[in-house]
Amino acid sequence: MSLEFDERFFTEEIRDEDFPHYLERAKWIDNYIEPDSIVYILGCGFGYLVKHLRDLGVNTFGVDIGDYANQNKKSDYIFKECVATINLTNADYIFSWNMLDCLDETIAPKIATNLNKHSVPQIHIVCCLEDVKSAQSFLEQGYFIKSIQYWQNLMPNAMFVEYNTEKVYGVDSLKIPLSAGKVSD
Repeated sequence: MSLEFDERFFTEEIRDEDFPHYLERAKWIDNYIEPDSIVYILGCGFGYLVKHLRDLGVNTFGVDIGDYANQNKKSDYIFKECVATINLTNADYIFSWNMLDCLDETIAPKIATNLNKHSVPQIHIVCCLEDVKSAQSFLEQGYFIKSIQYWQNLMPNAMFVEYNTEKVYGVDSLKIPLSAGKVSD
């Protein structure tokens, strides 16, 4: 079973521009990047996160493979691309939120290989890892829920933040401080 990225995939919450997590996530990302950086948001959906980051003055581009998302995108800086093949050589930072959970086992290693070959200073990947009961529910819906260890094995130079807990994994190898002069909200 795999997810289809059509209208059914995008719930009303995701369609709502004021969904508070988008602005919170934009501020969180902004705390970790240097000024004048180029940021890519992978699996950006309609691009509300891209829009909020741009509103904060961050040079941000979004990537989503879904036709429905691209037809309803909220920013001209969103492109339909496959993350397994996209060229990210001009990226300073790469982020994704929950995109990894939407993959299937055949594409995950290809995406990891592509992300690993780009020499960005930091690759930040944010996984939505839920408790066992929630994870089972997502699995039944077709989500590809894997442990942090699984993703770390595929992308050893990435930083992972566990959704809802803010636990950070992989930061020792990256040594990522808050950007100079920025204050965490």
